[in-house]
Amino acid sequence: MEPLITRSDVKGRILLDLVRQVEERIREVQVIEDSHYAKPKAVVRREESFWLDTEPWEGMPLSETMARAGGKLDPPAVSGAMMALLSVMKAFHDAEVILGAATPDCIAVLPPTPGSLSDTETGPSHCRVRDPKIHHLLAPYRGLTSKENNYMPPEVIQGQPWSEQQDIFAAGVTFYYLLTGVLPFDDSEPSLVADNILHKDPPDPRVYNPAISERLASLVLRMLNKRTEDRPRSAGELLVELNELAASGSLKASPGEIEAFKRKAGRAHAREKAFRAKRFLRYRWGWIAGAVAVVLLGVILFQKQPATPTITTATPPEQVVKLYYQAIDNLDVQLLDEAIDPKAGADVIRWVTNLYVIHKVNVAMSLQAPKGLTGGDGTAAPGTAPPQADGQQGGPPNGAGEPGSDIVKIKELEITRLPSGGESLRFKANYLLVLPSERGEATSLCEDILTLSRVNNKWRIVQVDSRKTRP
Repeated sequence: MEPLITRSDVKGRILLDLVRQVEERIREVQVIEDSHYAKPKAVVRREESFWLDTEPWEGMPLSETMARAGGKLDPPAVSGAMMALLSVMKAFHDAEVILGAATPDCIAVLPPTPGSLSDTETGPSHCRVRDPKIHHLLAPYRGLTSKENNYMPPEVIQGQPWSEQQDIFAAGVTFYYLLTGVLPFDDSEPSLVADNILHKDPPDPRVYNPAISERLASLVLRMLNKRTEDRPRSAGELLVELNELAASGSLKASPGEIEAFKRKAGRAHAREKAFRAKRFLRYRWGWIAGAVAVVLLGVILFQKQPATPTITTATPPEQVVKLYYQAIDNLDVQLLDEAIDPKAGADVIRWVTNLYVIHKVNVAMSLQAPKGLTGGDGTAAPGTAPPQADGQQGGPPNGAGEPGSDIVKIKELEITRLPSGGESLRFKANYLLVLPSERGEATSLCEDILTLSRVNNKWRIVQVDSRKTRP
């Protein structure tokens, strides 16, 4: 027995509507019988409170297990949990009932049996699944954030009803996340998650966890296919295939597989960067994208790209500052998007994007960049001092420079941590900014004061105060 809702300020009509929806779900799932399913039995009223009576759901949610394991789980452990989930899904589908998005918060690892050799056992018999629909109904009133929009299948986004094939897609998102610690379609801008689901192919999960075998990675990616007919046909089919992989020892990659995939990983990073660049242009620079997207993407796809550093919850704030200046120096809009908050960095992102497009068109078409290497409003970006010592807005000199040469150079970067209070941190950055001019190059000595705060548990630049100390 557990409290139905824990927020004391939820009263009246809202509470009664939630109770009614939970009771409707309880009636719907009464036909489901599966040993891995912690079936809800009834809503019980005690004085002014409502309680949910369920079959036992004890143990640790997989979201907590992952956090303790460093953000991802071993393939055999994940496969055990997914076998339990697929068993429950099959029981639902056999009864013609939709399961819904079973996130890691909906799957629990039961306490270890006496005499076990492991503190946590994650085989199918040690996992239980609580009802996803009830969990997502109550999550906002229990202080939980499930990121449910990341599990939304493409067809549902396009207005179709949720079906068995959509259950398989949502389970694929959970599978991917448990193996990698990364949601395949997540975005620093939540409004773009749906766009990613509709248009983006998820990276091979081995990019984030090389221990995954090629066969297991292929199975997960098939579950996430955009076309329903290209996904596995049923939960039962998936369960059989996963059992075969486990029985044959084909869940973990061999040393040879790991080495072979490392040689391919650069292409995966290039595809990810191409998608991010294309979407960046579509949303922020539509008028540019219409003219140069084809050329730009052709250059990106056929040019060998180094892997872009990724800012994670473990990245220290000093490194975030270094990556911010690295992004400007390399005209890396993807990394810049990760390092600085969009509101604080709108001008510098627009400025770097403009330079990036000009640079790529130059490379592709062997043309010289025009004058005016500044933001769309004609001003230099904050965090990058005015480009010319002589006051002119300049591109590469007429006839000077080779296509593909650096447009922006940041030299002699020195970063100093400043005293700060509260939850924010402050840094001072001194550097030389070198930009092309009609005389060759113009160099300015710059100083920035950067403020960083935690955003979605990652350090991010939220304010930049800049000044040019001397040309």
